[in-house]
Amino acid sequence: MLKSFATGASVLSIVAGTGLAGVSLFRDPSQSNPVGTATGRTPVLSIRRTPLMLADSVASKQIEQMVSTVLAQPELEDAAERSCVVAEIVTPSVTGRPILAFAPDRAVIPASTLKMFTASAALAMFDPGERFRTTVRSTVAASGGQLGGDLWLVGGGDPLLESAKYTKTRKHPPDTATSLDKLADDIVAAGITTITGRIVGDDRLFDEQRVLPSWKKSYVSRGEVGPIGGLIIDDNFTLLDAKGRPIAATDVPTNAAQAFQRMLEERGVVVEGEAGAADRRSPDAATAAPVVVATIDSVTVDKVVAQMLRESDNMTAEALLKLVGVRASGNGSTQAGSAAVGRTLWARGAPSTSRDVLRMVDGSGLDRGDRASCAALVDVLRASPQEGDLIQGLAVMGESGTLKTRLKDTPAAGKVHAKTGTLNGVSALTGTAETTDGRFVRFAMVLNGLASTDYGVKLGNDLSVAFVDFGKSVDIAAMEPKA
Repeated sequence: MLKSFATGASVLSIVAGTGLAGVSLFRDPSQSNPVGTATGRTPVLSIRRTPLMLADSVASKQIEQMVSTVLAQPELEDAAERSCVVAEIVTPSVTGRPILAFAPDRAVIPASTLKMFTASAALAMFDPGERFRTTVRSTVAASGGQLGGDLWLVGGGDPLLESAKYTKTRKHPPDTATSLDKLADDIVAAGITTITGRIVGDDRLFDEQRVLPSWKKSYVSRGEVGPIGGLIIDDNFTLLDAKGRPIAATDVPTNAAQAFQRMLEERGVVVEGEAGAADRRSPDAATAAPVVVATIDSVTVDKVVAQMLRESDNMTAEALLKLVGVRASGNGSTQAGSAAVGRTLWARGAPSTSRDVLRMVDGSGLDRGDRASCAALVDVLRASPQEGDLIQGLAVMGESGTLKTRLKDTPAAGKVHAKTGTLNGVSALTGTAETTDGRFVRFAMVLNGLASTDYGVKLGNDLSVAFVDFGKSVDIAAMEPKA
């Protein structure tokens, strides 16, 4: 057994009276009741539970050895000192019994599993049925098909607003996109044929920080995330470059206005002015352009969050974090959003999301300065019902999102809902697994210091199968007390 297992977890000895003194299970040392909280009539430490607990103990040891073997490989060097793995079994009568706790409170680079915190806070701050609205406003009312002033395109933070042309370039086109084409059609349907002014892009819902200074420049150049704004069109990318990659907009609101103007002109609308951005010093859009010409809403918040989790959409994550900031304090900044996430998760009963182990530099997990613990990730899972929007929004093993191609023809297919995470040297997986006997395992695996992320993907796959088969290889009937 690795030394780090001994320091990262403590041994639970089953109390006398069960006949199992000396049997060990790994647990989170911070838990005051490591065995779980009984909600049924049978006491947690009843002799009736002995066979199942022993079976779980044997299965836990097998999983512990699996993790230990991977992290002990010489080529992984100090990965064991920079990683964490936590799992707990959930039954109808026990809220959560630890089955593995390797360095549960260690602050590690979480990669995209950080999106779990963003998602949980967004679902808490917004009603699941709310929508993000993009509004077209004008300085004056149109008359006889002519609009004698400016047309404003006002962003409401919808990260999924895109043109049909952009959607066609997507490797995995979203079924949750908000149609910019529909919005342009609505302008034509309103009878507007000429705009004497200009198209004005207003993205002032968020601050002016487009990218984080600590991000790698390649994140944007490779199209992993675009520049962030309160008005987001086509992920704030322009035409594709020679290699088929999107080009980031240098002026987000002006780019959005230009894109919308092109769409209107393609529909026969004459625009006489030059597209531009709203001056941040000018009055708000409702004052500057009081006439509402058209609106379009995003899918509901729960679906926006699910899209972000399922596809690991970085732009959606960053927009949601700023939207959390707007809802919490009226400040559409990454910093305001991060502060609100911490307060919200603590209030929701996720104590491991304290400042000591959770540091959100961004909302997507792209930043290598992000930190989280496996205990905090499991806390977030614990705060969400199995049938709730968070867990049901996750990718499903072998079926959807970032897990679509993994473990397709295994017992884990369709049984594991999880969020993946990958950066150089980092591989993570967190979510829930339904066991063959109808229980659930909540788990978080975040490995840092890997020579190759392939090690993490393999361990994540092996753990997923082991969790689904948890206790299956142990003959419980043979352990039951005889009359």
